[in-house]
Amino acid sequence: MRQLVHFIGMRRSGSHAIINWLQKNAFSDTDKGTAIHFNDVFAPYAVPPRRLRPRDISITSPSSNVLTLLSYEDLPLALIPKLPTVVSEDTILSDSTKHKFLLLRDPFNAFASRLQRLRTAEKEGFVIAMQKQDWPEIAELWKSYAREYLGRTNLIGDKVGFSYNKWFADKGYRDDLLRDHFGREENLDIGIDEVSPHARGSSFDGLSYAGRGREMDTQGRWRHFSNDDFYRNLFRDRELVSLSQEIFGNISGTEQLYGNFGSKERR
Repeated sequence: MRQLVHFIGMRRSGSHAIINWLQKNAFSDTDKGTAIHFNDVFAPYAVPPRRLRPRDISITSPSSNVLTLLSYEDLPLALIPKLPTVVSEDTILSDSTKHKFLLLRDPFNAFASRLQRLRTAEKEGFVIAMQKQDWPEIAELWKSYAREYLGRTNLIGDKVGFSYNKWFADKGYRDDLLRDHFGREENLDIGIDEVSPHARGSSFDGLSYAGRGREMDTQGRWRHFSNDDFYRNLFRDRELVSLSQEIFGNISGTEQLYGNFGSKERR
């Protein structure tokens, strides 16, 4: 198996946990495969900005089993097909199967994790990429990812929709992903409970749940800000709420965030 995966998602949506799991489970012990991840290969909002070229990450390997994961975060989808790492993907890993995985996490928990991370950074006085983007931009970006996920747009071409919510909660979903896209008939879920140390781990728990990752309340982060006016106002956007419900269904309790204005147009 020689595969190149462009892994596209928004920050604080669980991409590092999923990529870590893919690296550990894409090959069986007998496959003797190599899985390599290049993080944020094009990151104009990074501190400092980052842009890796295909030749910087090209891989030569005698092994027939190589998985290369290139991750992109918070990028406008229309930009993805124009990136050097996409245009020249054969330079990175020739004679390989190419995939684009589009990751989405529900906005209630994704935005809560993002807001928590931003407020921690402000409180502790450190600089992070997310500080360069304003919330209207982030809300519009999430909606564009959701429309692409649903197939209403086709900005990045053939893709695999990847739900963080389902990946976290449903082993059958993880089994299907490995079987359908990596040919693995058995999912050992190696590393499923690890907490990625990238960017200090979880926005809420840091690394305190290391080794017990599935015990984290990743589906209930929104409750932390349920009485926060700034956070609640993010969900005045009727389209955002509608897209979330179409993809993730009703997340019990979140109706309190938009119940008073869910039927009104965004102001």
